[in-house]
Amino acid sequence: MVDSDVAQAVSTMQAVLMDGRDGESAEWRNEATAMRGAITPLRTFLTSNGYFCRAYREDLWVAGTRQSYTNTACLNDEGQWVWAEGLDDD
Repeated sequence: MVDSDVAQAVSTMQAVLMDGRDGESAEWRNEATAMRGAITPLRTFLTSNGYFCRAYREDLWVAGTRQSYTNTACLNDEGQWVWAEGLDDD
């Protein structure tokens, strides 16, 4: 992925995690590179530390083959979704 692919993926992730429903995908496509992907929120939760978080799946199509990754992001104090590692999700 080149920088413009990453920018589109991040923009889509920010939008769908902010406003999308669990299970509903948002897709992106970069016509310049022929890369495409989708972000699907899977679960929304509040951690015991008070972070509003969402588990999500990211699908990328590389050379016609889908690759899927599952991650978690939490809303920070600036209103941006950031990748979460090691957060308590109970």
